[in-house]
Amino acid sequence: MKTHRVSSKISATLACVSLVSLSCNENTLTPLTQNEFANLHYVNVDAQFCTSEPENSQQKIKYLFLIDHSASNQPLFGSPLVAGDDNNTDPVGARRYGPLVQFVNGVIQNPNPSNLTSFALIDFNSNAYAPGYPGAYVNISAANPTATATTQTFDTDPNDFLNTYVIPDWEGCFNNSGQSQNCLGTATNPQPFDVGFTNYQSALAAAQDLIYNDLEAEATSLVTPPVKIDYVIIMVTDGFPNVASPNPPGYTPQSFSVDLQGVIQNIINYKSNPTFGPLISNISLNTAYYYPSAATPDQNDENLLQQMSALGLGKSQVFGNGSSVVYQSYAPVSRQVKYNLADVWIENENAVWWDNGQLMLDSDGDGLPDLIESQLGSNPFVQDSDGNGVSDLVEYRAMGKPCKDASCSPANRNPYAVCDGLSPSTDASGNVTFPYSAKDGLNDCEKLVLNGTQANFDSNGDFLPDLMEFKANLPFVLGASGAFLNPYGDPLNNYQKLKAGLPVSISQAKVLNFNTRQITLEHVQSTTPDNQCYHLIAGSVAALNGGNSIKISVIQNTAVIDNVPILQTAVRALNGMSDSVYFVPTDFK
Repeated sequence: MKTHRVSSKISATLACVSLVSLSCNENTLTPLTQNEFANLHYVNVDAQFCTSEPENSQQKIKYLFLIDHSASNQPLFGSPLVAGDDNNTDPVGARRYGPLVQFVNGVIQNPNPSNLTSFALIDFNSNAYAPGYPGAYVNISAANPTATATTQTFDTDPNDFLNTYVIPDWEGCFNNSGQSQNCLGTATNPQPFDVGFTNYQSALAAAQDLIYNDLEAEATSLVTPPVKIDYVIIMVTDGFPNVASPNPPGYTPQSFSVDLQGVIQNIINYKSNPTFGPLISNISLNTAYYYPSAATPDQNDENLLQQMSALGLGKSQVFGNGSSVVYQSYAPVSRQVKYNLADVWIENENAVWWDNGQLMLDSDGDGLPDLIESQLGSNPFVQDSDGNGVSDLVEYRAMGKPCKDASCSPANRNPYAVCDGLSPSTDASGNVTFPYSAKDGLNDCEKLVLNGTQANFDSNGDFLPDLMEFKANLPFVLGASGAFLNPYGDPLNNYQKLKAGLPVSISQAKVLNFNTRQITLEHVQSTTPDNQCYHLIAGSVAALNGGNSIKISVIQNTAVIDNVPILQTAVRALNGMSDSVYFVPTDFK
């Protein structure tokens, strides 16, 4: 059971666009192009692409699922905490357990050895417990500061894991101490045992305890060379944590800083433990927040889970409108190692939301609008007006102007001597070109100037390409991210705005009558058994004038191999004022 603070519904119209001398009231901004006669229209994007072929990697992946079994999963529960409490979020467990069964069934095992992928399950409501292992992990308190260990281990047999623990748990065959009971449901009519409050702290403490015991066992059975372990923790919940409060009767919310931060840090610290660290390739805490189809996501719930996954070096996702949890999106790829799709981004390289909230034409695609370039003296049709190897937008953000010289004369340009060691090349006209190690649109010198990571297209690990964040004026360097912030208290955070094609520099309340993108993504028949293929359709992608170039960035997760995702991109120009652009798999490089 948890409290739910209702947020406002997302408006269907989100931006105000003017093509001629149309004005908005003082509370709105008009996205103007370079001139008042530029044509705003919308195009459709149709793309087919496939993930990369697998690479060999032998590594143990241990999945630990933390499943919410609080009363709010069911249609009714007694004495709701406050008016408007969520309930009926997943009464038959189809959103939590159905996709979990499919995910475990789909995991490909390495035939030799066969124990490289394993699974464990912890349920939580008022306390945490392991189904099939009688004796609940007890709630942390001042009198009892640690979780009680059970004999639970990771199961290397997926069929045994499903048939012994997951499916009976789905059918309601375990009570809230993990003991067997008369099943509440059946295989055709499952009824999870959902009661009580929502104790995140106890669930995390149970995860900490289980991983500690597993590492102790691994340390006594080392092989040479050791096969390292990737612990993937996936917490699935329908909302904010709270526990019963006896005096006075009621509930006490759990906070990130007081109740959760310490135990998450303890889990991550196993990587630096002198005994356990050499056994571990990665530990991540990932969160999946599902909410009722008739509701909107609670921003406080979402923010807390994002904080948890950020500290836990994992991924935070929201599953609304009755949708099921997509466990595959958290997978770090299994053995022969298949690449997993992590995210897809669509950009119009020639229509940029500027810092003042205006949609402007950007003919050269450098992120600095034509109108601004004309005002500042740079060339709106050349990304690097003075030819020093650093784009006009990078120089503008770093120095306050696109060129050192007011006329952007190459003779007076900034040579960026700090980048000399990067072995730039110079053409016959004197234009400098630096290497592009990350291939995200920012070259190695630009990454150095901006404190980004030269070899990584996603310096801060938030699954947004650096150049896309930089164009939106969001921080992208290691240790900083604005992707999941919501400085204006809008229905959408910055990440969601970028998905929808909206500006992040102003509040949604200040933009009206703009068509947000409508995106669908589905699996299609793969070209080989070793990769996955997809069909992406996006409607209402804003374009200005003709000849705009649409860029698609496909991010794949290869954490099992090198703990760094990989990027594939494709760019296609619109044919004049065409209303559609098509991509095929061979377009992606």
